Amino acid sequence: MTDFDFTGANFSRADLSSSDLRGTTLDDAKFFKSNLVRASLKGSSAKNADFSGVTASRTDFGDLNLTGANFEKSEIIRSSFAGSTLHGVDMSKSDLFRADFRNAKLSGVDLGFSSLARADFRGVTLENENSMAGAYFYRTRLEGVDLSNVQGIAQWQIDMACGDAETVLPEGLNRPEDWKCADGDDE
Repeated sequence: MTDFDFTGANFSRADLSSSDLRGTTLDDAKFFKSNLVRASLKGSSAKNADFSGVTASRTDFGDLNLTGANFEKSEIIRSSFAGSTLHGVDMSKSDLFRADFRNAKLSGVDLGFSSLARADFRGVTLENENSMAGAYFYRTRLEGVDLSNVQGIAQWQIDMACGDAETVLPEGLNRPEDWKCADGDDE
C-alpha cells in the first residue's frame, strides 16, 4: 500500500503482520496491542498514533514522522527507526532489543525503564530533553552520540554500553576504561 490515508483509523488488536503500509498517513491511528511483526511503515506519517502494547519484531518504522506517538509497554525487537523523527514520543517500559535508531532525530522522547540492549543510536540527534532513566543499556551503541541533554542516565548504564572518545556524557558521568564493543558484538 502506498499513499493511503488512514488518519484516525482503529487497528487496535489487529493482526497486521507483514503488512505493507509504506508511504501512508497514519496520523492519530490506534494500533493498541496490534501485531506488526515484519510490517513496513517506512516513509509514512504516524503523528499522535497509539502503538502502545504492540508487538513489532523486525518492523520497519524507518523515515517515519512519529511526533507525539505512544509506544509505551511495547515489544519492538530488532526493528528499525532509522532516519525517523521522534518528537514527544513515549517509549517507556518497552523492549527495544537491537532496535536501530541510526540517524534518527529524538526530541523529548521518554525511554525510561525500557530495554535498550544492543540498540544502535549511532548518528542519532538528541535535541531538547530526552529521558533514559532506568533504561537497560547492555551493549547499547552510543559511539559519537551527544548525551549531554539526556535526563536520568546513571553511571551503571554507561558502564555496560558501548561508546568512544566522541561520545559526550552528561555532567558527572565518566567514560569506562574499556568502553568499546568487541568487533562483531553488534552482529
